[in-house]
Amino acid sequence: LDVLQGDGDGDGDVDLFDYAMFSSCASGPQIPVDPSCAGFDLDVDGDVDLRDYRAFQDAFTGPCAVAILKQPSDLAACLGATVVLDVVAEGDGLNYQWSRNGVNISGANGTSLVIDSVTAESAGSYAVFVQGACGAALSDVAVLEVGPEPEVTAQPADVDVCEGEAAMFSVEADSGVPPLGYRWQRNGFDLAGETGAGLIVEDVAQSDVGDYRCVVTDSCDVSTNSDAAELHIPDVVFTVQPASGVICSGDAIFLFATATDSPTFQWLKDGVPIDGATQPFLAVSDATADDTGTYSVIAAGQCNTATSEDALVEVIDCGK
Repeated sequence: LDVLQGDGDGDGDVDLFDYAMFSSCASGPQIPVDPSCAGFDLDVDGDVDLRDYRAFQDAFTGPCAVAILKQPSDLAACLGATVVLDVVAEGDGLNYQWSRNGVNISGANGTSLVIDSVTAESAGSYAVFVQGACGAALSDVAVLEVGPEPEVTAQPADVDVCEGEAAMFSVEADSGVPPLGYRWQRNGFDLAGETGAGLIVEDVAQSDVGDYRCVVTDSCDVSTNSDAAELHIPDVVFTVQPASGVICSGDAIFLFATATDSPTFQWLKDGVPIDGATQPFLAVSDATADDTGTYSVIAAGQCNTATSEDALVEVIDCGK
């Protein structure tokens, strides 16, 4: 910055007298600057606010400037907690004025700002203006967050896995008052020792089948549940078996079977695969005595293969 920026009294330097003028001109963000104060709009955004204080501080050339050695830090607090913001500064005859969201806090005139029994309204941006005998400085802004609930940003996904294999779930979360803790559950019951953002179920068995979710808890003991993800073993099991029967020569043979987990099918006659017979049903039109036999179907899935019961089909001459 040019050293004469902020020289409100026009005496060729930027000193305590200019600070006094600056303070009277600082009206806050988005409040149009008074023409007489235009010289203090150092960031040229149409108002005189805390950002102009920072630029003004850089322009100060007095012999006993104020230096901030330790800035106030961002904090996250639980509702009802006590928090302390503090600053360390050096200079002669220091006075302090804390502000929240750019508005001075009455009586907040020490090196520390203590906020008892934090409420939701306590959240905001805090800074301290340090005035010395012939200089001043504005601290960095410290943001106080108050008890935001943890938020699950990446949900666990359903898993299809065969017995003996491993299933993996994971979750991502943010917000909340750190540190965040994790607790995995199956069917609503805690899994002992499973307290990370990821869960691996080794050597999956039927007893592991169920719904898995993660409970995310912050240091305020506020919890958020993830969505439930299903661990499923896609075993093929027949739910409808092909039926035996006797039909007349010239009629159609129709056999049907269903099985779990959408398998592929292959029909057999007398143990021999029937070419092209890969649907859940088998239809043979205009049957003859040669179509008499034992029929079955093989259903193949991700984890296993199942063979249906035998269906004995007899084609006879009905004398039509």
